Amino acid sequence: NCTTLTASVLEVGETDTYSVSSIPYNPPYPYNQGTNTIVGQDDTWGNVINLGFNFCFFGNTYSQIIIGANGLVSFDLSNANSWCEWQFTNTIPNANDEPYRNSINGAYHDMDPSVGGNIKYSILGSYPCRTFVVNFNNVPHFACNSITTTQQIVLYETTNVIEVYIDDKPTCNSWNSGNAVIGIQNTAGTVGYTPPNRNTGPWSASNEAWRFTPSGPSICSVNWFQEGDPNPISTYDTVTVCPSSPINYIAVVTYTRCDQSLVIEKDTILMDAGIQQGNTLDT
Repeated sequence: NCTTLTASVLEVGETDTYSVSSIPYNPPYPYNQGTNTIVGQDDTWGNVINLGFNFCFFGNTYSQIIIGANGLVSFDLSNANSWCEWQFTNTIPNANDEPYRNSINGAYHDMDPSVGGNIKYSILGSYPCRTFVVNFNNVPHFACNSITTTQQIVLYETTNVIEVYIDDKPTCNSWNSGNAVIGIQNTAGTVGYTPPNRNTGPWSASNEAWRFTPSGPSICSVNWFQEGDPNPISTYDTVTVCPSSPINYIAVVTYTRCDQSLVIEKDTILMDAGIQQGNTLDT
């Protein structure tokens, strides 16, 4: 009467490296939600904004961010309230000129919020699962005001995962060669990541989403406990148990955040003799 229990956890690592994956287009928040920023201004970086939590990006810890009118965010606070360059030809990674270092581009291209649309941000959720969300909603392209971009950048607390959602990003071929880019790069511009076919160039996209997942050494560990026993019965995602009477088993996942604080989540399942194999707990 044995059964195998499985703890289903989001495996993430340190932020020295990332993996890029296509995910289902399912924006977690409405595009018209949030606090207005960069109202009626073109080609500018906004004010410094508090993230509401510590976020790790390429090995550094940040609590503040700035938003650029041209579809990107950055942790380089020295650019706050200054010019946000619209013209660029470099690809990611690049050590000079634009795209900007220490930035998240989703998608970076020349937009003109002085003509219409809105740029908003929100801090949503509760510890340890808060998110910082930036929405570019129906923002016209410069020199092609008849076409607009709607997109979303999401930063996740604890896991340091980054997601980019593109509702619609057409191409203005008559301006800056139609260049746009989705991607991230480090402070030095020596390491960067972009999705396939989304580095600098004249591309269009709609109803697509990308996830940048930290892929360095794992920051999470799993321990299984049997009720009444302080010692773990397994340190793996799965454990085989053979209860002779009803008893609780507890899966505990611990995330070591980049500021070295710990986030601990747990889930409990009551097992009895004769339960079939294949039980899964989501933590």
